[in-house]
Amino acid sequence: MIRTDTNSGTTMQISATDLFLRLRNGLTRLDTEVSAFVESQGLDPTPGSQAANERATYQRPESIYTVSTIATMLLESVGEHVNLLVKAMTEPINTFGCWTTVRSMLEASSIAAWLHDPTIDSTKRVSRAFAHRYEGVEEQVKFGRAANVSADELTKLEDLVDRLESDAVALGFSVIRDRKGNRIGLAEQTLSATEIIKLMLDEEVGYRALSGVAHAHFWAMQTFGFRPAAVQPPQTGDGARTVAMEKTAGSPHGHAFSVVRATKALAVPVWNQCLYFGWDRAQLVCLLESIYDDMGMQPGMRFWR
Repeated sequence: MIRTDTNSGTTMQISATDLFLRLRNGLTRLDTEVSAFVESQGLDPTPGSQAANERATYQRPESIYTVSTIATMLLESVGEHVNLLVKAMTEPINTFGCWTTVRSMLEASSIAAWLHDPTIDSTKRVSRAFAHRYEGVEEQVKFGRAANVSADELTKLEDLVDRLESDAVALGFSVIRDRKGNRIGLAEQTLSATEIIKLMLDEEVGYRALSGVAHAHFWAMQTFGFRPAAVQPPQTGDGARTVAMEKTAGSPHGHAFSVVRATKALAVPVWNQCLYFGWDRAQLVCLLESIYDDMGMQPGMRFWR
């Protein structure tokens, strides 16, 4: 049995299995109700909001629209991964799939939150977008080379990078170069996925654990997906110790770790967009408080307070 202090201050006893189901059901509810909330607020920011003002005053409004387009696509990815996670956590449980799914959520979520960060101004927002887009276009060029696309197609891809640079420079942003003068970025140095996740979600530890599984590191695979088998082979007597391992569906505590991070990955970027777009903040707070209560989330997990 697990002792849990609820938001009401009472104490209750629930089994590990019930805790797991409570969290999984709460995540499903969060996905459903957050999606409904976003849809109810409409596509455009509220008049007078930070987003509306930036679109009206920035020297190239298209750049501000582009920021939100990228963030919206990333949020769609987060939502799809929520559905995958719930499926992976339903019998028969896909242990490693649970971990790698949440890892993908953290990456998309943190960038969306980073772009819709309500604490920065329009210049910084567009700067972040250029840095992110430059990294993506460079990866597109690398993909083209690896795929052996035609010379004409490769030239078109390389021209995309040059046009992106021209747009950035026209807006007053600089080109980032290495010591040899090679272009390595636009507007600002791109943060790594780990750095953005730490900055926006404070989940460096979680991301590193999840990445251990995604990168197939033995310590992570063994820790999160296997356990010593009930029946062990006899030792050979030559001094070598062998331990038989068997795959496990994972512990309720391990799945709780994943769900807590997935919950934050879904909630934080929506919260940032709510503030930036001037949506109904009180309604979103009420929604989050109710769902976090149902999931047994402690006060320290409620980032909006």
